[in-house]
Amino acid sequence: MRQKAFSAIFGTSLVLNAILWALVLNFFPRNNPATVLHYSIDVGIDLIGEGKQIIVLPAIGLIALIGNSLLGATLRRRSPVTAWIVWSVIPILQIILLGSFLLIWQANI
Repeated sequence: MRQKAFSAIFGTSLVLNAILWALVLNFFPRNNPATVLHYSIDVGIDLIGEGKQIIVLPAIGLIALIGNSLLGATLRRRSPVTAWIVWSVIPILQIILLGSFLLIWQANI
């Protein structure tokens, strides 16, 4: 049962990260020399850079996916509850990164 739950969490996170990579590589204007990369409600546009810098979002997601998976595997024997918390954060982070991409994408179209 636990192996199936971990597989579901890992698989969902992997699919969400793959979707983010596909969106970034196919739909974001990478060739623009001036692209909005960060927008906040209080300040407005507060980071402008090259369009190709947007690959940082899926890269963060991939690093978190690998890092949290390994950290959870390390903690599993000592503290199973902590391991499950670490693993459960991964899909939530992927969803937040997807939402961030969609907001940044809308600011650029």
